[in-house]
Amino acid sequence: MNRARQSHFRIPESLIGDYRLWAGPEWEGWIDRTLFDRMAAEETADPENLFRVPGAKMVRDKRNLTARIVFEDSSIWIKGFRPKNAMDRFVYAMKQGKAVRAWNAAMVLLEKGFCTPKPLIGLQRTTRAGGVDGIVAFEDLSEHRALQSLLAADSVDAGTRTTVMADLGNCLRYFHDSGFRHRDLRRGNILAARTNGGWNFCFLDLNRLRVQQPLTEIQRLREVEKLNLPSWGLEPFFRAYMPRRNSAEMAATYTERVDYADRLEHLPLGKLIRKSWYYWWELRAIGFARRP
Repeated sequence: MNRARQSHFRIPESLIGDYRLWAGPEWEGWIDRTLFDRMAAEETADPENLFRVPGAKMVRDKRNLTARIVFEDSSIWIKGFRPKNAMDRFVYAMKQGKAVRAWNAAMVLLEKGFCTPKPLIGLQRTTRAGGVDGIVAFEDLSEHRALQSLLAADSVDAGTRTTVMADLGNCLRYFHDSGFRHRDLRRGNILAARTNGGWNFCFLDLNRLRVQQPLTEIQRLREVEKLNLPSWGLEPFFRAYMPRRNSAEMAATYTERVDYADRLEHLPLGKLIRKSWYYWWELRAIGFARRP
């Protein structure tokens, strides 16, 4: 990895030629050269203006600001991170900002041969209040669709669904065998696309990614439990994901754990009990991991 003195954002040597340093007075980081050349002057002067370009589709959530920007021949996703409160400002003054984490995680996966959208913008600035703002943008993989919509689609036949689950199991086995823990592995954070004879999967929302080898069985189960996999696909999934284990037994164990968590929510104070159960197992699965 190549780390510029002006930035915490890392770039593999194989990709360094695709980027240029951001030259603005407030922000530091990197931007894709082709994207920079097509930006207007007001956007290169202040990258926050990208969220206000004509045709940008805004998506707001509780913590961040997200937009999809469409160009003539392509589109990108851009996300802005800002501290929510004084505690956030205090915490992120002492560790990597979310934009740096998302950028670096994507670069590590790309370098290892995994599919994830290529980072196009990675910027960070320190505010007067001591917090850290961040902007990160990625290419839009328009030929992919969310795993969530694929598994729910009535138009997908049973044979295709079985293939999807087996290929997903193979992909996650290789991902976890490589020492990566996504830590927010939900159906909406995996994209799928048909390839010759199978399916290709891409990982999104990587700012929680950790590196650890080897992963324990509890850590692996905690990852795939968050996918809430359908019962009809569990055996082909575990046959590929844990080939040395009995797939029927693993499917039964998985179902029991997921159903137990669901039943907790229907008890008095169920949401609190389920959240406690969730964090108990997260604590057991914590391990000695590092950021990429």
